[in-house]
Amino acid sequence: MINNMFNRILNNKNLLKFFLAPLMIIFVSSCSQNIANKENKDPFEGMNRSVFKFNQGFDKYVLKPINTEYEKLPNNLKRGVSNHLTWASTPVTIVNSAIQLETENFSTSSIKFLLNSLTLGFYDLDPETKYKISDFGSSLAKYNVPSGPYLVLPILGPRSLRHFSGYIVDQSISNGPKNYSYNS
Repeated sequence: MINNMFNRILNNKNLLKFFLAPLMIIFVSSCSQNIANKENKDPFEGMNRSVFKFNQGFDKYVLKPINTEYEKLPNNLKRGVSNHLTWASTPVTIVNSAIQLETENFSTSSIKFLLNSLTLGFYDLDPETKYKISDFGSSLAKYNVPSGPYLVLPILGPRSLRHFSGYIVDQSISNGPKNYSYNS
């Protein structure tokens, strides 16, 4: 019965036009973009472009020469610096793993941090053990905080507002509270 109906539609040109025209309209309209509801995902576009241009100059004239000289250092020294910086940033991962209730990552990063404290992080005593690096931006994302507008920051580069807010919190965690008391 259905085959018979399709054959009648295909053989009758008027019926074909009757069915084909609405199908084509539906197909074309589904491919079009609704411009009336389009959100501006980059409300800071002008500022972002200016900062991006500044960052390109900073990278070319400041960071690239520093990197060129750094690459001339011995590999063991570069590995030690990298290990130390990773070790020094591990408390951020520990705190954010706890906030995200990721117990395995929390315990692994905590144990690795304590173990590598013996060398102040310059030498990784347990290179096989890996953990996921977490920041406060990822903690906010886990709890469904919207990413917000796109920002290009001087020197720091592109980030969402959520990621930048997380960066500020992470810096306060890694730098810790300051005690300027001289009465100790």
